[in-house]
Amino acid sequence: MNTPKIAPEIPLSIVSDASAWLVRLSGPLKTAATEEGFQNWLKEDSRHGAAFRQVSAEWDEADGLKRFTDVMIQAPGLRAEAQPHIRRTSSRRKMAALAAAIAMLLIGGIYFQYMRVPGINTGINELRVIMLEDGSRIHLNTRTRVSVAYDEAERRVRLESGEALFEVAKQPLRPFIVEAGDRAVKALGTTFLVRRQAEQLSVTLVEGKVEVSTAGAGANVAVAQDSPVAPITLAPGQRLVLAKQVAPQLDRPQVSQLLAWQQGKVVIDSLPLATAIAEMNRYSQVPLVLAESQPDDLLVSGVFTAGQSLSFARAMAQSYGLRVVEHGESIELAGVGRSALSPMSAPPN
Repeated sequence: MNTPKIAPEIPLSIVSDASAWLVRLSGPLKTAATEEGFQNWLKEDSRHGAAFRQVSAEWDEADGLKRFTDVMIQAPGLRAEAQPHIRRTSSRRKMAALAAAIAMLLIGGIYFQYMRVPGINTGINELRVIMLEDGSRIHLNTRTRVSVAYDEAERRVRLESGEALFEVAKQPLRPFIVEAGDRAVKALGTTFLVRRQAEQLSVTLVEGKVEVSTAGAGANVAVAQDSPVAPITLAPGQRLVLAKQVAPQLDRPQVSQLLAWQQGKVVIDSLPLATAIAEMNRYSQVPLVLAESQPDDLLVSGVFTAGQSLSFARAMAQSYGLRVVEHGESIELAGVGRSALSPMSAPPN
C-alpha cells in the first residue's frame, strides 16, 4: 500500500474523521441520515473535503481492507471510534497510525464489541472518542459511561457517569440533548464539557450556546435540587455547578485546565490534599490513601501526569513532609503534612 501525501495543514483529527466517514459510507447500513451528516461535515471546513478525497484514494488501493465492510455497524445511529492518542509526528507516521486506526475500525474486536452493549464506557485512565451519524463527536474521559438515543426529532445522549466533551454538529431543527441525573443540557451547534459526580454536576461551555434545565419526570436523579430551577443559558467560558441543597453557581474557570485530560494531564489548582488525591485516583489502578486527616491549609497546585500515582505521592511527600508507604495494591501518604508556609518549608538559617 502506498503512503498518501496528506497536506501538512490538515490535522490528524480531520484525517481520522474522514476515514471514519469513509468506513460508514462504504458499509451496508448507510442511511439517509448518514449521508446528511456527511454533507454537513463537509460544509464545516474546506479541509474536510480535501482529507476525504485523499483518504478515498488510499481506500481504493486497499483491496485487502474493503472485504471487511460487510460487518459494519451493529447499532443504528451510532459508531464508536477506537482512536489512539497520537501526538504531532511526520506525515508517514501519521498515515501509519491512520492505517492502524482503520484496521481497528474494520477488523472487529474493540470497534464492533461496543455496538452490542446498551452503553459505551471507558476504564481507568482510558480515553475514547465516539463519532455519531450526524458528525457529532463525544470525547470520553476516564471511568465514563454514555448511552445514545437518536431519532428523527432529536439527538439524545445520557451521561450515566464520568466526564465527556461534546462537539455537536449543527442541525437547528434537530436539537442535541445531554441528560445527566435530573438535568438536561440542550445545544444546537456547540462544544461543551459535562462532568457528573455523586454529589455534583458541572457544565462548562467552550463555544456556542447551551441551555441547562430540569430533565423530564422519572429521570435517574443523581444530583437533585430541592425544586426545579429555571433554565440557565451559558455563555462561552462559563461553568455551571449544580449540587444538592446548594444554589446553582456560575464561574469562569480556565477551560484549558479542565480539558488537560485530553493530553494525559491532571491540572490541580489550590485543592485540599484529600480532594487532589481523589482527582488523581480517577486515573489510577493503584489508589492513593491518606493515613491521617490533613490541615485545611494544605493546598495542592500543579500539573501532573494522569495515572502516575507514585510520582504524585513522592511530590506531595517532599513538599509537605509526608512519608510514602507502598502496599502493592495502594500507596499510602503517612504523617501529618505541613503547609508551604510552615517553618519546615523555610530555608535553613
